[in-house]
Amino acid sequence: MAIDKIRVMISSRSNTTVFNPPVSLKRLRRFLKDFIVQKLKISEEPLFEVWICEDDTGEGIDSWWETSKEEVRKADLVLVLYTGEAGSRVQDIGLGICHAELFEAANYSREKILTILTLGDATAPSRPEDRSFQNYVQEFERWPNFAGNEEELLMLCSKIIRKKLVTLTRKAVRRRLGASYDMGNALDWSKLDFESRKQKIEEVLFHFLLSLGGKNVAGKWESGSRAAVVAIDKTPVLWCVHAIPAATSIAAARELVGQPFVRDHLAVPLLIKSRSAGPVHLIGCHKSITESQALKIRGIADCTIVKTDFGIYLADGIQKIQILFLADCRDLTATQSAITEMFQWFEQSEEKEDIVKRARSRKNILKAIAKEMQNA
Repeated sequence: MAIDKIRVMISSRSNTTVFNPPVSLKRLRRFLKDFIVQKLKISEEPLFEVWICEDDTGEGIDSWWETSKEEVRKADLVLVLYTGEAGSRVQDIGLGICHAELFEAANYSREKILTILTLGDATAPSRPEDRSFQNYVQEFERWPNFAGNEEELLMLCSKIIRKKLVTLTRKAVRRRLGASYDMGNALDWSKLDFESRKQKIEEVLFHFLLSLGGKNVAGKWESGSRAAVVAIDKTPVLWCVHAIPAATSIAAARELVGQPFVRDHLAVPLLIKSRSAGPVHLIGCHKSITESQALKIRGIADCTIVKTDFGIYLADGIQKIQILFLADCRDLTATQSAITEMFQWFEQSEEKEDIVKRARSRKNILKAIAKEMQNA
């Protein structure tokens, strides 16, 4: 019986050399392809099929680009071998072919990018296209993987591929476990009234924050919500936990949360005492949440709003209000999966620094508001 294979695309320069003594990337790519297909398999059955540009060069760079785009879309995983060289220029978009392939993969699904694996000196090339590619990689993510020879390359690729498969499998299982809502824990939650279901969602999120080393500060200010101080990028941040216990379109469920940030100034004594920034609001939604629904809860349209795997991240650039909406918190597993993906997104998007900056600014704004209210 034929078994579908995992499609891997290797993206890199071809007509260049790496390592000492020098090895051509064209030869190295074929060697790596054979290694992935022949060595990383289950029993005698190959688990992967690997595409490299030598397999289908086409005629001219424009044809290569069309082929590469198609391979990026078809690939389950994209492995980037990075030398700092952007490759031949794609005239239609003004980028080197390697830059264009990474850009296409990131736009299509950042999750399919296996890694950017640096080979040799990745800052030496100095064409405008190369500098543009180097800047893009630096902004894209901090990639710690570096191979100084063929042995290190094979060892790293084997380790990275296995780790990625485990991560994606666990993620898929969590999603599947949380997708059957007509039985088990999800059915039990569906039978609850709004207030009880709200408490269930909040309890799961709150205890997850505590499991990260968070400090319980519930009941210490007049917000009516559970709160915990959890460090983000080594900075203590006050998190306020809420839940919308039904479809966000149902007013009665939505009103149980309302606009919790309007009471943030009451948290100033706690923010000062705990030396934390914020607050940041975490809202577990029993069902889905749309961008327009998130904006309505905030009350203004001019916000940064990001649709993610876990739900929606909303940030007000003026008042520095931050709200993270976790979608489909139908049961214990789905809720834990959503908040896990949220923290993974912090790491992958490198948004942690900006979240902390906004939280610090929010604290300063609230201190000013609290002072004005005392003087009124």
